[in-house]
Amino acid sequence: MRVFIALLVLLPAVSIAQLELPDIDSMSIEEIEKLPPEVLKELPFLPAMRKLLSKSDAVFPEELYGLMLTMPLRDLYYTPYIEGEDDIRKAVSVFQRDIGTKVTGELTMGEYEELNRRYVRRHDTPIYASTYTNVSRFEDYSVTATGTWIIENDQIAYPVNTAEIQCYKERKTCQLIQASVVVPSLDSSDNSFSLTLDTQTYEIISWTENEVVSRPFRTDQCRSTVLTINTAAKEVYEITRNNNQEGCKFGDLLELPPLEQPQVARLAEGFEITYAYWKERKDSHNKYMNSELVERFEELLDVGK
Repeated sequence: MRVFIALLVLLPAVSIAQLELPDIDSMSIEEIEKLPPEVLKELPFLPAMRKLLSKSDAVFPEELYGLMLTMPLRDLYYTPYIEGEDDIRKAVSVFQRDIGTKVTGELTMGEYEELNRRYVRRHDTPIYASTYTNVSRFEDYSVTATGTWIIENDQIAYPVNTAEIQCYKERKTCQLIQASVVVPSLDSSDNSFSLTLDTQTYEIISWTENEVVSRPFRTDQCRSTVLTINTAAKEVYEITRNNNQEGCKFGDLLELPPLEQPQVARLAEGFEITYAYWKERKDSHNKYMNSELVERFEELLDVGK
């Protein structure tokens, strides 16, 4: 059922005035599930959920439906308490005003998905990378580096990451081991985080007193990458450039366009980077709360200065 509701958020909202909503009380569950997504988004939430959940063998108490609204409405500060349907209608009306939909006091399926998305995102658990970067050399035998990747002047796909590079002169290789946390996007109501681990081997093309330069064994015709570890400056850079002007196509589904400029990745202090990432995300979460309450808090803070 959660997947069914989540699919609704993928489609744009359609005004009720533009739709002829069916009488779901006279419809079977199968008929409701076959309705166009733009119609499903506009169905009244509580009647639709009662109907759809009746397909399950489980028994859902009447209080459950109220709790499905009460918990997120309280958490987003739309009401300090809810004692009955009138309190729910008042809180829902303020929420509808905040998201710019018609104020009716009764949520649609699409509006509930938005309420639930905001509630879930407000409870994201921050995950921080290691505290510092480290670049070290063991005589003329090995060089290691650790830290968190960032891309200069651009946003990296997975900001919460940690990497370790191990280079050995005699082996003529460097090995990059990287772990990244895949965080749900702000547009998603999914609360699942996942961890990815990637290992890649580079061939060393230069080894000097202060610097090790390597490149991936795995190359493609689109781009080339060079990894540089400077043990004197304690800096690690990975620079990716175009190999042609056209980019590359991989079958009919994937196309890799040429870079507008070289992509420069750098190992940085993990905690500082991930702390800034979660702070920015937290600022976005705060915008999900009751706007009247947020404005009132800001006024009180200004008075206190």
